Amino acid sequence: MLDNIADTSTGCFLWVHLVLKELQRVNTSSDIRRVLTSRSESMDNLYSKILSDMADAQFGKDLTKAILTWTAFSFRPLSLNEKHQAIELDISDSANDSVNDVERSINTCCRNIAYVDSQKTVRLIQSTARKFLLRQNGVTEFKIEKSDAHRRIAPACLQYLSSSKMKAPRSRKLSLLTGAEKKPPFADYACKFLFQHLTLVRSTDEDISVRPGEISQVT
Repeated sequence: MLDNIADTSTGCFLWVHLVLKELQRVNTSSDIRRVLTSRSESMDNLYSKILSDMADAQFGKDLTKAILTWTAFSFRPLSLNEKHQAIELDISDSANDSVNDVERSINTCCRNIAYVDSQKTVRLIQSTARKFLLRQNGVTEFKIEKSDAHRRIAPACLQYLSSSKMKAPRSRKLSLLTGAEKKPPFADYACKFLFQHLTLVRSTDEDISVRPGEISQVT
């Protein structure tokens, strides 16, 4: 049974705590199996409580929404460094705005719905968390519409690929061509997945456009 819990938890201690709490209340083998396999209702209750607590926060709600959006709708899990760059692009109102400690921000703002694993990769507590955020119930300010999420992510990718970070000086061109110098962390994700995000944006979102030649250095 312990192996079953460990395999299902994917390293999420909050989920393990919830399961162990429920197991203390059951007595038969059939009930134990139901606890281990049917977690959606209990997890929804947990998510609702966590989001309600997050809604009471005085500061950081925009940052929280950005973290949840990128974690739930990135096409692959982002490393902590990638997440840091992505979030700063997303929420910055000016060139001087920054996130001082993104790992601390994830831990304090998201209350374990999103977490940093042992490989320094940012993940959701469970796949059920993404489904919960998409549904129409729950705390309104943290609901995420799928098309809105991609509409939020795509411009950040485009902005990054159009930035000076992706324009190497002449003295660096040879090393870049030979692979001697690596791209910045977020460049790999933005290059690979920008157009996938764009295809999932509503066709009525006219404020998102890609001009010819704007991202000629993407590939």
